[in-house]
Amino acid sequence: MNRRTAITVGLLISAALLVMAVVRHRPGQLQAQPVEAKPGLAPAKKLIGTTSCSASVCHGGSDLGKPFSEATTWRSLDPHARAYDTLLTQESQTIAKHLWRDKMPAHEAPLCLKCHVHPEYDRARPNFRKQDGVGCESCHGAAQDWLTPHYRANWKDADKQALGLAHTKSLAGRANVCVKCHVGTPDANVDHDLIAAGHPALRFEFATYFANLPPHWDVAKDKRANSTNGAKAIDFEARAWVIGQLAAAESALNLLAHRADPASAKPWPELAEFDCFACHHDLQNGAWRQTKQRVGARRPGSLVWNSWYFAIVSDDSIQTTPPHVLLDPPVFHDFRPKTRARAELAKEARHAAANLRLAVTSPWLSGGPGQLEAGASWDQATKHYLALLSLRQQGKDNNQPPDADLERQIAKLRAEVTLAPGFNSPRQVKGKN
Repeated sequence: MNRRTAITVGLLISAALLVMAVVRHRPGQLQAQPVEAKPGLAPAKKLIGTTSCSASVCHGGSDLGKPFSEATTWRSLDPHARAYDTLLTQESQTIAKHLWRDKMPAHEAPLCLKCHVHPEYDRARPNFRKQDGVGCESCHGAAQDWLTPHYRANWKDADKQALGLAHTKSLAGRANVCVKCHVGTPDANVDHDLIAAGHPALRFEFATYFANLPPHWDVAKDKRANSTNGAKAIDFEARAWVIGQLAAAESALNLLAHRADPASAKPWPELAEFDCFACHHDLQNGAWRQTKQRVGARRPGSLVWNSWYFAIVSDDSIQTTPPHVLLDPPVFHDFRPKTRARAELAKEARHAAANLRLAVTSPWLSGGPGQLEAGASWDQATKHYLALLSLRQQGKDNNQPPDADLERQIAKLRAEVTLAPGFNSPRQVKGKN
């Protein structure tokens, strides 16, 4: 076992043990805990806007990244503060025209505003500004009831949840806030119509996105609080990666269940569920995609499932989640599946989502990302690359010297998955699809 593998095993086992403990001692309660916090969705609560948080004596101080300057840090540095502005760009307006012609600009479209402002932006007080983008209440919950008591020393956790404050102190709570927009829900998601109009396909990876946010919190304190053994062994990055994989996969399965369910009256197949690059690629003679060996048992011309949210999980490591859903069921390949087949797929997807967290006991956690298999897709290679970045940061957090083998793997994968200038799809990764 080389040093990289040893690090991988240790950090991922600690994360696995943590989640396994929750599952073992609180059966059926994991989703009811802060992991399922739904910011700002309580019917009786209204959005009051970020101006209520931004006073200089509250969170509007001038020292970026410091306590009492959280709102200033967000407004100055956080890309979420510019989410609404994105809707004003020419690119966004073009997307809106492709979808609705001239009937509705992007910055007025409910579908766009649900993620670029707030899922329930229309349930707000008059002083709520859409122009503030994804603001405080988008992550922390509608503040109508908790704004006044939230700075009192005797405010208890039970009161916070009852009044609508989202639980963002835990990694699970944060991840499940993020996936509402970055993976999607039945009420707000990026389907193939939106992608075809020009919107980027959603490829969310919690640990990486979170690492790139400008913090308006105490980073060192946060990493200690969210590590299994506190300051003795910082495994924050491992836990962020594991929890992020599970939260995103669960959200993706719930969305799949909604799309596949005949009762939803949605068109099927929903092409956003499938591999973009299996269809959108060059058609040159002699291309690697034309080899018979590549197709294997799959019928030529059939659909290929998008494996992004399950790319790290190998076929033989799924032990507690129905493999029928996760491992590319036949109904995925049929352009006109029967209603019964769609209903069965929706049922299986919901069952898989409800039990997905139990997959943390699977062997892949104790072995880490391992070696990337030959012929891996761009999705698999990219997710593997991001997992290795978490390992690198893990070592830095624990003051370990750079791992030469790990650095070589990162450099090799970076070269393979980076998109060529002028392209928004991979050309050099020769996957199976």
